[in-house]
Amino acid sequence: SVVSFLGGANVSLRGVGTGQNVGGTDESVGVYLDDIYQGITSSAFTRFFDLERTEVLKGPQGTLYGRNVTAGALNLVSRAPELGSFSGQAEAVYGTYDALRANAALNLPVGEDAALRLSGTFGSSRGFVQNIDTGEYLNGDDYFGLRARFLFEPSDRLTIDAGIQYVQDDTASVWEPLDSEAGWLGYGKVRVPKALNFANDETLNANLRVTLGLSDTLSLRSITGYFTQEGDHSVSGPGNIPDPLDGAYQLDQTSYDQFSQEVQLQWEMGGNSAVIGAYYLDSEATGQRRIDFNLFGLPNFQNAVNRDTTEAFALFGEAQIAVTDQLKLIAGLRYNDEKRGLRVSAGDPPGLTDPATPFSDTASFDAVSGRAGLTYEISDETLAYLTISKGFKSGGVQNIDGVIGHFRPEILWAYEAGVKHALPRGGALEVAAFQYDYQDIQVFQVVNVFDFQVVNAAEARIRGVDASARLRAGENFGLNLSGTYLDATYRDFIYRGPGGVDFDLAGERLARAPEFTFATQFVVDNWTVFERWTGNANLEVNHRPSQLTTVGDPAAMAAASLEGVTLVNFGFELRPVEDTGFGIFGNVRNIGDVRYYEFSGGGGIIGGVVAPGRRFEVGVRASF
Repeated sequence: SVVSFLGGANVSLRGVGTGQNVGGTDESVGVYLDDIYQGITSSAFTRFFDLERTEVLKGPQGTLYGRNVTAGALNLVSRAPELGSFSGQAEAVYGTYDALRANAALNLPVGEDAALRLSGTFGSSRGFVQNIDTGEYLNGDDYFGLRARFLFEPSDRLTIDAGIQYVQDDTASVWEPLDSEAGWLGYGKVRVPKALNFANDETLNANLRVTLGLSDTLSLRSITGYFTQEGDHSVSGPGNIPDPLDGAYQLDQTSYDQFSQEVQLQWEMGGNSAVIGAYYLDSEATGQRRIDFNLFGLPNFQNAVNRDTTEAFALFGEAQIAVTDQLKLIAGLRYNDEKRGLRVSAGDPPGLTDPATPFSDTASFDAVSGRAGLTYEISDETLAYLTISKGFKSGGVQNIDGVIGHFRPEILWAYEAGVKHALPRGGALEVAAFQYDYQDIQVFQVVNVFDFQVVNAAEARIRGVDASARLRAGENFGLNLSGTYLDATYRDFIYRGPGGVDFDLAGERLARAPEFTFATQFVVDNWTVFERWTGNANLEVNHRPSQLTTVGDPAAMAAASLEGVTLVNFGFELRPVEDTGFGIFGNVRNIGDVRYYEFSGGGGIIGGVVAPGRRFEVGVRASF
C-alpha cells in the first residue's frame, strides 16, 4: 500500500513500512525509478506517468542489486525509447472537483541506432473539502512532470541508456479530529479543520545505465544515479477554534541530495545464472523546522537546522544453479558497511529552543545478509519454491529535544514457501506462506506534537499468507482476486510514554498491519459495442480492515486507529473497431460515496486526513 501525507509517501508491504519519510532513516520498502534507489519518497513519487511496468518484490532484498531493504522493493520502470519508431500518444481527463489531468509521450528515432522518448504529465484539482463559513475549498493539488530518455545501441553488445526526470508537486490536506463529529456537516463539508497542511516538492532524477556484453554468456553493467529533492512542508492551525495551537505555524524546509554508483557482472548459461556487484551511496539531507506560536511577538519556538549524512558501501552476489531440469538452488550474500552522521545548529535567527552552539555525532554499522532457497518445477505449469533470507536496515543518529541519540540496526529473518501455477488463457494462481522474525525493529514514536524519534522494539513477528488468482472465462471475461492475511504482533516491546511511564506492548499489533485485506476485479475485454466500437470494462471491490496507525500507550493507539472500509470502483474504455488510435475512457471511484479517512496518526493531536467521496472522470486518448 502507498499512503501520501504532508509531502511524504509511505510504502508498506506485508504490514511493514517506514512510517515516516525523512533524512537519516532508511526505507523498509525500497523504491526504485529506472534502477535508481530513491532515498526519500515524496508525494511527487506518486505521480506515475509513461510507465512500462511496476515490479513488486516482497521480503528482504539486496543480493541481486541496489540498496539493502528488509520489507521489499517497488521498481518503477519507465517506457523505453523504441528504435526506428516515430510514434506518440496523449490523453486528457476531466473529473469531479474540477480535476484536470493530461499525459503525453513522443518517441523520436535518431538515426538507426538511437531513439529519444519525451513524456510529460500535468494535473490539478480544486480540492474536495469545503469550509462552509467561507466557501473556500481547503485541499487540492497541482503538479506537473517531464521526462526525457535516450537510448543508444551502436552494436549488439553495447547499450547506453540515459534519462532525466523532473516533477513539481503542490498538495494540500485537511487534518480533522477523528472523534469530532461536530466538524462534519455532510460528506466533504467542515466548519473548521484542526489544521491545514501544505506541501511543495520538487524532485530531479538522472541516470546513466551502460551494458557491455563481454561474451555470449557474460556482461558488465554500470548504473549511475543522481537524485535531489527540495521541499517546503507546512502545518498551520486555523486560529479561530479553542485550541492551544490556535494560530500556530510549522514549516519544514528540506533538501536531499543523493549520488549512487552500482556495478554488476552478470553470467548466464544453460539455465544457470549468477551476478556479483558493488554498490555505493552518498547522501545528505538538510532539514530546518520552524515553529511559531504567534505569542506576543516572541521569536520562533524552534528554528534549528539538522544535517544528516549517509555513506554506504556494499558487495553482493547471488547464484542460481540448475541441479536437474526441475530443481534449482539459490544462494546469495551481501556485505554492508554504512556510516551515519548528524549535525545540529541554530537557525537564522535562532529559535527559543535552538542549541547555543552546534553539536554533532557519527555512528558506523556493518552486517552480512543474504538468502538461500530452491525452486522445483512440479510440471510445466507449476513451480514450487522455498527461501530463507536475512535482511538488514542500518541504525542511525537522531536529535530529540537537543539530545543526540543512536538507534540500532533492524534485522529480519524471513521464511517463505509458495506455489505458482499457470492456468489456461493466460491465467495464473499464486499462494505464499511466510514468517518474518524481527530483531530491533525500528518504530517511529511521536514525542510531542511536532517531533518523533526512532525506537527499537526488541522483537516482532509477522506470519501470513498471500494469495492471488487471475482467471479467464472465454476470450472476453476475466476475474482477478488477491488477498493477504497477517498475524503481526510485537513479541517484546516496552514503550516509554510521556512522563517516563512504561507500557508493555507485547502482543499488540504492529501499526498499519491489518489482519485481512482483499481486492477483487471483474474484467471485460474486447467487447463489441453497437458493432462499431470495442470496449473494455472493469469493476473493482477493495477492502481495507480496521488497523492501528501509531505507536504509543494503548488508549492513544486505539484513538488513532482507522476504521475498516470497502470501496467499489468502475472503469471503462471504448475505441473504434477499426483502430484509429482514438479512444474514450472514464471511471467512477468510491461508488458508494463512503466517508472514511485515508491516513491517521497520534501525538499531541489525534486526527486524520479526509478521503475523497464519489468522483467521476471522463477522458479521451489518441495515438499514432
